[in-house]
Amino acid sequence: MLRRTFLSGGVAAIAAPRAHGAEAISKSLRLDAGFQEIVISVPDLEQAVAFYQRVAGWRIVYRGATQPEMLAAWKLPESAKANEAVLQNPGDPSGFVRLIKFRGIAQDEVRPSARAWDTGGFAGFGLRARDVWQKYFQFRQGGWHGLSQPVAVQDERYSDLRVMVQGSANEVVDIAQRLDPPLGNFPNLKELSYAFNVFATVKDFDATVAFYTDKLGFKVYLRHEGLVGPPGPNLFGLPHNVVNNVYRRVAFLHPQGDNPRDDHAGSVSLMAFYGAQGEDFSLRGRPPNLGVIAARFPVSDAVAKAEELKTKGVMLEYEPEDVGMLPYGAVSVFGVRDPNGAWIEFFEPADKPS
Repeated sequence: MLRRTFLSGGVAAIAAPRAHGAEAISKSLRLDAGFQEIVISVPDLEQAVAFYQRVAGWRIVYRGATQPEMLAAWKLPESAKANEAVLQNPGDPSGFVRLIKFRGIAQDEVRPSARAWDTGGFAGFGLRARDVWQKYFQFRQGGWHGLSQPVAVQDERYSDLRVMVQGSANEVVDIAQRLDPPLGNFPNLKELSYAFNVFATVKDFDATVAFYTDKLGFKVYLRHEGLVGPPGPNLFGLPHNVVNNVYRRVAFLHPQGDNPRDDHAGSVSLMAFYGAQGEDFSLRGRPPNLGVIAARFPVSDAVAKAEELKTKGVMLEYEPEDVGMLPYGAVSVFGVRDPNGAWIEFFEPADKPS
């Protein structure tokens, strides 16, 4: 049972005016499923919030201080402070993006000047758009860098128009517009969708997939491998004359696997490039560094989940801690890192869905 004593301090003052909203969001969490949110450490919180509000049409569901208990769980010094804002695509209960600005502590970058084939940490997250070209220009006007211009991507299941853009914290957003067949499961898509996927380029593909399946209990629901494409423009910004010599393996994973009753929201995709080798940033993907620093998964029992992982030989970055994690309220949370250095957190809300 979660302890609530910490709420008598600083958390209560912040949580009180938002208690009803926090309870409503906690009651809508899908436990033991995909990630609820991703956490991005940014150099300028005000600028990042304003940008996503304008370009994505997202709304703020929490804005305030990062709770000291969370900073302590991350093993940051007492000098470290942070403010954060949680953004939601209106109408969608998951796929939130938490932007956080640290101060009082030195920071590196999770993936400094990274290319798509550089390994280590989470590289970015996926969004849907109705008009990729429009969003591409808006991101570019906001100072983001495109790995390429929008390109058509075709496989045996669907055809998309996609582009990858990279922000000031080197986070990458993969924006996709469905061409064929018609897109489902995104009823609230207006400007940009919720974050439905987080992705990483990994050094050891088989070992990382095995960690997610054998240790974390995720299931692979889709695999793909083959040449990146024919010579010419490509999503990843590879030189046009060598792209047909680069082989890529991809696995999409989700705690529920290929469950027809689940839309795979909050999935993880892992990819590896063969024939294009770059830097490895596996030691950098953690707070307080700049970039994508965590993906957070709600679970029904954090302590039991932590004990299960430890029996499978998984080393915890920190044991279950009772903290305030607004807008969800009181939670018990713990963290692990995958073989690629990506930080994963599991949290149990005190006010769980019935």
